[in-house]
Amino acid sequence: MNCKPLKNTMLLIIFSLIFSCISCNTTEPDIKPPVEPDSTTQNFNFETFEFGNGLESNELNDVWIFDENNIWAVGYIRDTTTNNLAVNIIRWNGQNWFGFGNNLTSSGLTGIWASDTNNVYLASGALRKYENGAIKVIDLIHLTFSTGQAIYKLWGSSENNIWGIGPNSTIVHFDGVAWSKIAFDDGWRFDAITGSKQTGIAYASATSQQFNTIIVELNNNSATIIYNSVNDPDNLTSFSIKLLDEEKLILGDKKVWTYNIHTKVTNVLYTFPTNGDFINLTALYNKMDIYFFADKYGPGEILLHYNGKRFTSLIFSNRNSVIYGGAYAIKDLAVMTGFSNNKGYLVKVTRQ
Repeated sequence: MNCKPLKNTMLLIIFSLIFSCISCNTTEPDIKPPVEPDSTTQNFNFETFEFGNGLESNELNDVWIFDENNIWAVGYIRDTTTNNLAVNIIRWNGQNWFGFGNNLTSSGLTGIWASDTNNVYLASGALRKYENGAIKVIDLIHLTFSTGQAIYKLWGSSENNIWGIGPNSTIVHFDGVAWSKIAFDDGWRFDAITGSKQTGIAYASATSQQFNTIIVELNNNSATIIYNSVNDPDNLTSFSIKLLDEEKLILGDKKVWTYNIHTKVTNVLYTFPTNGDFINLTALYNKMDIYFFADKYGPGEILLHYNGKRFTSLIFSNRNSVIYGGAYAIKDLAVMTGFSNNKGYLVKVTRQ
């Protein structure tokens, strides 16, 4: 029996299979790389608005975005957009800004927090509430404020859990029934507040006269220091604070850094290349879309944006005399408020 033809046939089959496998391995799969979500795009347009006649102290101290066609900015404004009448609230209706309501206080509103469009809380040292078209003063006569104490900024997880903070260690809390004042160590100026809607716990950052920073956990009518820059070898400081997720806070001054609420560990994410740059305000939509509004020493203002992977720095103004007020972000839109040269100042940042 001649096995040679059979052997040759078997070899041809084996070689054919080998070349077929090689061909399969070298063929590129028809799979495209994953596309980043829209929120990671870092192409922005900047639109600047000024309010006031420049003859008196006009200012915008905070902002709340309900949606892109309903934005509230608070402070003190007197100019032609309000028929030269002083107002404490200006609103955006999708096309223009207009003065809203009467002049409530000549000292200006300083903070805003809303549970919905019909329930809006306003801080001015004291407290007011916009409810179904009317603005009323919240009675805090039972609280004893020491000299220099005032409520400037607000945060809440619901209308049954609202916190207010301010200078000279001011902390107040609303539990849905009554407002109470929380005693705290003297000498701290609370700058910013954030929190978890899931747990109801709030976190506030404060600065001392020596520019040290503390993070204070606010929970169940108690205030506990969970971070003190004096005890940190890196001496990380901040004027702003946002909840990154249920584990971490993100803060910023000369550096962007996180603080792990559970492990108490800090981590620096970004350091400004120039010593004079520092962050004033932070607006966070989610952990992949964070806006840091900063002073760039000399040239003016910059937006430092973090998309969860990279930081991008953009100069958007040559101003260098802005006093920053507040910032807020939703999907594809962030707004920063402040004042400069006796005029209220507002910047809308939209994603292209």
